Amino acid sequence: MLEWFDSQPTRYWTLAWSCFTLLVVVGIGPVLAGFGGEKFEAATRRFWPRWLFLLVLAATFLAFRWPLFFVGEELNPDESQLIAGGITLQSDPIYWRSVDGSTHGPLDTYPLLAVRLVGLPINYGTARLTGSVLLLAAIALTYLALARYYGEALGRLGCLPAFCFFAFSTFWDFVHYSSEHAPLFLDALGATLLSLALLGALERRASFWCWLGGGLALGAVPLAKLQGAPIAAALLVTASLINLCSTETDLKTRLRRVGVLAAGTAAVPLLFTVVTLIYGQQEHAWRSYIVQNLRYAGDHHYTHAEMLRRFWEFADIGSGFYAFAAGAAAFMAATLMRSFAFPAATLRLLALSGAFLLSSLVAVLTPGRQYTHYLIFLIMPATLFAGCLLAGWWQLAGKTGTASLIQRGVLLLAFTGLMLWPQVESRASHPHPYLGKLTAYATAPAAPVVQEILRYARAGESLGQWGWMCRYYVLTGMRQSNRTAHTAAEIQASAQIDYYRARYMTDLQRNRPPVFIDTVGPGNFTFQDRAALGHETFPALRDYIDLHYGLVADVDGTRIYVRNDRLGKP
Repeated sequence: MLEWFDSQPTRYWTLAWSCFTLLVVVGIGPVLAGFGGEKFEAATRRFWPRWLFLLVLAATFLAFRWPLFFVGEELNPDESQLIAGGITLQSDPIYWRSVDGSTHGPLDTYPLLAVRLVGLPINYGTARLTGSVLLLAAIALTYLALARYYGEALGRLGCLPAFCFFAFSTFWDFVHYSSEHAPLFLDALGATLLSLALLGALERRASFWCWLGGGLALGAVPLAKLQGAPIAAALLVTASLINLCSTETDLKTRLRRVGVLAAGTAAVPLLFTVVTLIYGQQEHAWRSYIVQNLRYAGDHHYTHAEMLRRFWEFADIGSGFYAFAAGAAAFMAATLMRSFAFPAATLRLLALSGAFLLSSLVAVLTPGRQYTHYLIFLIMPATLFAGCLLAGWWQLAGKTGTASLIQRGVLLLAFTGLMLWPQVESRASHPHPYLGKLTAYATAPAAPVVQEILRYARAGESLGQWGWMCRYYVLTGMRQSNRTAHTAAEIQASAQIDYYRARYMTDLQRNRPPVFIDTVGPGNFTFQDRAALGHETFPALRDYIDLHYGLVADVDGTRIYVRNDRLGKP
């Protein structure tokens, strides 16, 4: 199949754009039908039901994204680190005992295990498939929130900006499985459930589950990535305030809702705390996930003012993001006026989505690092906020009369012209970086380092490493011997270096990996100076390797050591 697409890449584009054309029909068709009256709009809903829209949405997403599933190489070092953690958790599922994701939390890694339920291995392709499912779910949730408030037609149209960004993007830092995927899904789930809870049209039981579910989803966000905690907090606080300020129910009911929300928010962190205490990993969780992350967060590359000032320069780094962000900013600037006149329900969702967007911007800028994948946090809240503005103006325009039709027509042109067309044009005018080379990627021979490792070990066994080349865990299918997939904390000077080095030796001696690699060397990621940073600079590790292992190769900047019994030595 790959050869068939490689031989004529137009086949890929024909399939992808054909699916997109169908999506435009079922996604924008109901809005256009509305110009002919409620009768025509109802007819489109009957002929193009919700299940068909969601099916076409998923098919179109995969039609654009599927080549990435066959690119069997690392797109970002973080991707390899996450996948290495997933491979390791198969053997020991207790987080912080077998895996320490450093800035990545447990809920970033556990989703990767889902592919094992259907017999698939954990690798680059299945990780990107997992990420695609999480993104599709977030888009579908945004659609459901908008549709519940404003109707099916506006719900479909309103979710398309986020869809276009995630479906069209081929920029490496937007398409690898990243630490933003799980928190983005959880934030979207929490925002959608809370928006439904605030709508006020739900029966008591459904409202209870929405408040509880929203709390559960948002309470889980810090366990995916601490950077997402301000976003979850902003959504929780905003929803609570909107609820408490409401006059539609009595005070007792409003307080009960806040209590349910608080209970849900505390549940997931409490569960992980209990499990961590049961297995005696509390010190490792505290030191590595809280203390080390606070230290990392305080180490800025840019001040907050510089990050804000340089935002558009930052936004222009990744292909496709500028087209999304510039169009969204222009649409928001043009439609924020008179938003105070929107109906009460629209104002509630606008406030919630506004808090979602502003807190996401804070989460992107606060670390003071221009890591492009942070920008992913902005896509869903910007789409939800823009969708609320679109719907608010749509409602103000009215349903009948020439003036109403003209206003709605201008609004539709503005939304599609600013938030959809620039993305379509950007995708159509840029080549696909992997198309035409898929067969080569899928059948590429194993790297020399991988070949040498697998001469002495096999997939499923542990691999020891000093340095930062997490890809070798993924390419060999071997699990980590150390809790962290790289040894940055063991190499770089810090107040905790002694703790990390002691833990490293404990893990190494417990797992006794058949192969140990020192990836500090020329051409490798981050650490290249062997004299200053090699494993020999850690005396306890140097002595252990000298005693129990033998050097068998020095390949591509990587020294490969094999345990003596595997070499036939006593």
